[in-house]
Amino acid sequence: MSAVVSIETAEAVFIVTDGAVYSEENILTRVERKVMASSSGRVAVATRGSRDLGNYFSEKFILAVDRLGFDNAVSWMTSQLHKFADRRPSMRIEATIAGMSEKNGPHRLIFRSDADVLDFEHPGLASSCATASAGLSEMGIRLRDQSEPWSEYLRAIAIPMMQFYREASVTRVAGEDFTAPAHLVGGQIDFTVVDAHGVSTKTIHRWDDKIGQQIAPFVEHRTLQQFPNMNRQQRRTADREKRKRTAC
Repeated sequence: MSAVVSIETAEAVFIVTDGAVYSEENILTRVERKVMASSSGRVAVATRGSRDLGNYFSEKFILAVDRLGFDNAVSWMTSQLHKFADRRPSMRIEATIAGMSEKNGPHRLIFRSDADVLDFEHPGLASSCATASAGLSEMGIRLRDQSEPWSEYLRAIAIPMMQFYREASVTRVAGEDFTAPAHLVGGQIDFTVVDAHGVSTKTIHRWDDKIGQQIAPFVEHRTLQQFPNMNRQQRRTADREKRKRTAC
């Protein structure tokens, strides 16, 4: 599975996600945004695990919020969680939900489809569904200064934090052993903010991962080295032009 990190503060909920989607053989098949938001701007849901089931869960929860409000949607959705119970690796999901509670303001919940007791968890300030359990100090990432705004701090640490998860090799997921260690965080980093103004998501970093290949965090692709200030499409175009000139 990939990585989803979330923080709940008094003003907002922040979610950091990667964009890698891969096959059962851990081959990167596409890169996409893993956060789904309501058109009303009242809730965002990020999932990892089964993409189809995760998208279905997200759509169902978002529709409930738009129809009932956040708090009532949580109550109603709690009665539906048994429908998502599944311990099979291919059907397992973890969902991070961020919304504006009518009672509590910014609010974040976690749902895991393979939990012994199916319910929404409220893990407090921070939560990570990721490829490693290391804390910020173990990652070599500084702690937040008390006077530093949360949004600025999280934007500053999001890339090195996700890079750490990217470099962490995974040998098993949901009880399923891999034939070889794999790296499962890649594609891009999206930074989502849910607050009283609505939901906003921005892509703040892209990796030069190759579709059809496994993620290789310690391999810097040639085009990225030669054309560091260009986006992926520009690098590929520049690389083709360079090869043409060399062949002439």
